[in-house]
Amino acid sequence: MSDFSVTAPAASVPVLWAELGSATRSFMDFSRAIFDTTTTSVA
Repeated sequence: MSDFSVTAPAASVPVLWAELGSATRSFMDFSRAIFDTTTTSVA
């Protein structure tokens, strides 16, 4: 799995990278919301 990710040429899989980027942004937004909630609760 990791070998494939490392050796895969980005130019040959634009759709995959686009989906990965979108998923990453969604995950970061989700994590930020959880982090903000946790920080507020702790504070």
